[in-house]
Amino acid sequence: MGEFLYHYTKLQTALEYILPSKTLKFSEFTGTNDPKEREPWFFKFADIDTISNFIGAIKYSDIGDCTYDDLGEDATFNDLYAYVLKKRLKFISFTDVKDGYNKQRMWAQYGESNRGVCLILDKSLLIKKIEDEYNDSLVLYHDFVKYRDLEKFSVPIINSSEQAFGKEVRDYFLFTKGNDWKEEKEYRFILHNKEKNFCENENICVEINGILKEIVLGYQIPFEVYKEDLNKYHIDLDIKISQLLWKNGTAKKKYVLGENNI
Repeated sequence: MGEFLYHYTKLQTALEYILPSKTLKFSEFTGTNDPKEREPWFFKFADIDTISNFIGAIKYSDIGDCTYDDLGEDATFNDLYAYVLKKRLKFISFTDVKDGYNKQRMWAQYGESNRGVCLILDKSLLIKKIEDEYNDSLVLYHDFVKYRDLEKFSVPIINSSEQAFGKEVRDYFLFTKGNDWKEEKEYRFILHNKEKNFCENENICVEINGILKEIVLGYQIPFEVYKEDLNKYHIDLDIKISQLLWKNGTAKKKYVLGENNI
């Protein structure tokens, strides 16, 4: 377990949303870039009696405006259950590895091809903040993502209502990804609303004032163009600003605001 978590994002997202609000927003699984998580989930139920128990518990519960008709005439109970479950989950992801700001695959995929930023946050403070903020109203899960050969990894069979979203099922659908993603070294927070769907466009955020410690700029950002805006947040949030610089095939971090601008 590292001391810090690293979150890559676009420069515009940081300057227009994250830093002014001093928050990070949780996302929906339907918006991920992993098809295993974005596309419909299929659950394995042990027998028809298990399905019948779920239908009684879920079909008539508070599922917003969703009905079988909304999902199409061929919709099954599994479709409805998967739809409702995704409507009740939100997540946020980080990289958890030593020097997590210097991962070129992450810069290319999430850091706007080195024109974005990497936020460095204190892990223990972030965990405490999310626990204090949401533990009373929502169920919180957080852990490292595990990477597997999914073709050899079976979907857990649900034998009872209590097992519907038990640890084995959660681990498969929420904390397991294919081996292609393993270099992300992902640590993930998930909020589960067991009582009702999150409202459409409902923003669930965590405050990061005092938790955000540093912003690392991608090497392609012209620092002088954004210096005034960045200096404002350097002072307001009491954070360091650094930038990755490349020389002879290696990247090194140089402080441009804070740490005496070494």
